[in-house]
Amino acid sequence: MQAQFGLLHSFRGSIRRRQCTIGEVNTSRLDWKQRKKDARYGHDTWRPIKRLSRDQMEHLKTLHSEQPDTWTVPKLATGFGISTSAVTRILRSKFEPSAETKERQDASALKRRAERGQKLTGEKEK
Repeated sequence: MQAQFGLLHSFRGSIRRRQCTIGEVNTSRLDWKQRKKDARYGHDTWRPIKRLSRDQMEHLKTLHSEQPDTWTVPKLATGFGISTSAVTRILRSKFEPSAETKERQDASALKRRAERGQKLTGEKEK
């Protein structure tokens, strides 16, 4: 079943109607409003639009802990390109992966970067 919500968006001075399904993430609305609406229809799992790496999360935490007046939650959200609710979740999180898990994740990330680099250089030569 596909339920639709009518949302008004201004687009170059004109107002148009946009239809979106329940599971679709709508970035034009406030994040918390969309999640509240999704929760009403049984879609209450946390699905962030953009994910950060462990290094980026650690960097976000250190910026906020060293200078909380300068690096506020809204400023961090715009700087990292994520929602304010995601920033608050990261700041509240106490999770620290084990050394084995961290090494495995770093190794797989390096492998993906190398593969991506090979694809890019291979396409440029053609």
